[in-house]
Amino acid sequence: MQMKKIKILILILSSVFFIQAKSQTKSYLPEQRLRTVVLLEKKLDSVYIPHGTGFLMLSYDENKPLVIVTNEHILRNKYIYITVPVDSMFIKYMNENNFKGITMRNQEWEFIGNKIRLQYELIPDSTFVYNKELDIAAFKINMGNSYELDDSTELQISNVSGIGVTAVKYKKDIQLGTEIFFIGFPFAIGTEHGWAYNGSFTKLFSESIPTPLVRRGIVAWSSSNYDLFLLDAFSYNGNSGSPVFTQSDMQNKSYLIGIVAGHLPSDKSDNVGLARCIWVDHIMELIKKLK
Repeated sequence: MQMKKIKILILILSSVFFIQAKSQTKSYLPEQRLRTVVLLEKKLDSVYIPHGTGFLMLSYDENKPLVIVTNEHILRNKYIYITVPVDSMFIKYMNENNFKGITMRNQEWEFIGNKIRLQYELIPDSTFVYNKELDIAAFKINMGNSYELDDSTELQISNVSGIGVTAVKYKKDIQLGTEIFFIGFPFAIGTEHGWAYNGSFTKLFSESIPTPLVRRGIVAWSSSNYDLFLLDAFSYNGNSGSPVFTQSDMQNKSYLIGIVAGHLPSDKSDNVGLARCIWVDHIMELIKKLK
């Protein structure tokens, strides 16, 4: 009888170990989170240069535009350029018809090989809203994932995805040590220019379609006296505007908790491995100000 109990206990423990091991092999990053990130560029002497990261949130307006969230310091130009990858069937359609661009909801998108790019005029408190102190900004783009052709059929343009309110977790729900990941384009990695090093682009780790880089860390510091929190993680130039998500839970769900705004330096290093972030609470308040 005692041996039977031991065997049953061993079977239970083995099952628990198997379930835990299996859960550890699942992705910590739901694929749809990658589809929320867009590359933001600026134009210098007719060359489009990676400038930062933006991410998409759903708008619940009647016309349902998407909202792009980024840092305020990214938008201190006359224009910002939003670059989005496109679907293979859309590429085929554009090439067969020799189209160089497409109009979506009165906004002109340029077609470049396997992506589209929008020039967006930046007029403070008109075309975008911002909080300079917190270094966050938001604006709307009238982009859909599909395009209606002349014969009324729908052609998929892209698989970009906005973050809804149900995929947000506020400051009060986040504990120290919460495991996170953030997504962006540090050092221009994953852009057509490739790794930026010593003031020039190397073409290393380059991609013709914007392909963001993912980093992991934990929530390292938070305080009721501050609007920001710190990650135990390295962020760099190009991570400005990167969304911060919780690691997937057992239901494979992750939640937006904030945005990367920079990193902390010291007297011995310009980066001590602590990323400075703003809580999603302030992002949601800012979005409410959009007209």
